[in-house]
Formats: sequence, structure tokens, C-alpha cells
Amino acid sequence: MKGPVPECLDVIKINGKWAQIVATTSDGKIRINWLDGTGLDEIRVEDFSTVRYGGITVEDAEEDLSDAELAHLHWGEDSDQKLEMLLRVFGELMAKSE
Repeated sequence: MKGPVPECLDVIKINGKWAQIVATTSDGKIRINWLDGTGLDEIRVEDFSTVRYGGITVEDAEEDLSDAELAHLHWGEDSDQKLEMLLRVFGELMAKSE
């Protein structure tokens, strides 16, 4: 992937569905937690086109996320809603056309 890459805890929209980055793997994948509660997944960022939002927080994008999606955000062991609202929204990924 050229340019900035998502980091752990970043919130990202993938094909119209919100997720949070929970880890990166040694083989270049990122592990995500779908914020709709459907669980974990791994993707290769290179398989997607990237649209970067540029420095907004979850608080700035709050109206785009449902209450259920906001409830699945994670800051850390001492998760706190105020801190979760400060998480970075990296941007949006869309699957590349084959």
C-alpha cells in the first residue's frame, strides 16, 4: 500500500462496513474486529483502494456509526467512552475491481 497505513486501534470503513484494527500480522495482513459484532477477520490492505479521511476522530464521525457499532469500540483494558471517541478514523477501503 502506498502512503499512510492504518494502525492498531484505528477505525476504518471497509466496503461500507465499520471495523477497528486490532493487530497487524507479520505477513502484511491487518486483523480487524467488525463493529457490527460479526467478529474478527483478516484482510490485505493491498486488495483495496484507499480513501483517507485525514485526521478525524470517532467523535467527528459519530453520526455515521450506530449505537451498536460504537459499543464495540475498544480503547484498551481501561476502555472508556470518552477515550474511545478520540480514536482515529483512518478512512475508507473499497475492494479493487477485478
